Amino acid sequence: MILNNIKREIPLDIPQKEGVLRRITPHNPKRKRVEEKLKRRWSGHKGELALDYHLRFLPFKSYQVIRGVRLRAFGNAFQIDTPILNPHAIFITEAKNHKGTITYNEEKNHFEQTINGVTKHMDDPLLQVTEHKQQLEEWLRYRGIYGYPVVPLVAFTNPSTVVIPPQNHKHNWSLMNAVHIVDKIKEIERQYKDRPTFNIDKIRDALLAENTPLEQDILQSFSIKSSDIIRGVMCPKCESYAMEWVRLRWQCPKCSYRSNSAHLLALADYFLLGKDSITNREFRDFALVSDRNTALRMLKSSGLEYEGLSKKRVYKKPDDLPAFVKHAINQK
Repeated sequence: MILNNIKREIPLDIPQKEGVLRRITPHNPKRKRVEEKLKRRWSGHKGELALDYHLRFLPFKSYQVIRGVRLRAFGNAFQIDTPILNPHAIFITEAKNHKGTITYNEEKNHFEQTINGVTKHMDDPLLQVTEHKQQLEEWLRYRGIYGYPVVPLVAFTNPSTVVIPPQNHKHNWSLMNAVHIVDKIKEIERQYKDRPTFNIDKIRDALLAENTPLEQDILQSFSIKSSDIIRGVMCPKCESYAMEWVRLRWQCPKCSYRSNSAHLLALADYFLLGKDSITNREFRDFALVSDRNTALRMLKSSGLEYEGLSKKRVYKKPDDLPAFVKHAINQK
């Protein structure tokens, strides 16, 4: 778990979607949907990173910033991207990487976004964070924590975005550009100064102990069949799946590129697509390696932990899969 000024990690579902895109054909009808979801996910992650920059200016003796927890309440899981704990209140801040001018049309009772003079209706940015407020309040009550104020905030992280509050609600407005987030948090905290304080170390520990990161079946989430997945080892240069193991190295017959470790990305993709372990036979089938002993050497040199001996050996998914993926991509 990441606290305060340590960099936010890339969520696992981003490399998972990238793995799917590496392993389905350009003409697969599901590809566009995966690309759109990945684009939105990257946009959201970049927005969270931009928010992190501004939160660095909170006094860390008074505030503890947690970057991402997934909890359960009312029988359902919910994700809070940036809980900010203070002895007087907990702030749950949603980052939105939107452009243009954001306004609330009081006459039509909805939010609007204006870009280059064109105004359109936009989804209520407060809806999700308000729901998370209710879920977190229930989660706190279930653990005997009563009266701890939960404050929902929405921060637009694009520096050029303008947020115009409605005149009738200007002072209670919980949407703002991220450049104002620290001042807003301090302003709200002052409203609770005369109320009892809470042990934020205890609450932080409970949040971290019950954090359950999402592990989804990425193929099932997009209704992609296993038979749609391309097998083989991808050429790092031309990205074809024609690599052949020749004289102790991979060689691409299309562009003549050579590599000693191109199979590592195939291993990474196998785990990204939802598998928790791999055997020699499964690796040979997925990477299209014909020789068992060759596959054994590749698996042993991969650094994966394993259980069992000889033909019954099972290699485990890395504990830090995103780091393994990054290492595999950086290999030549």
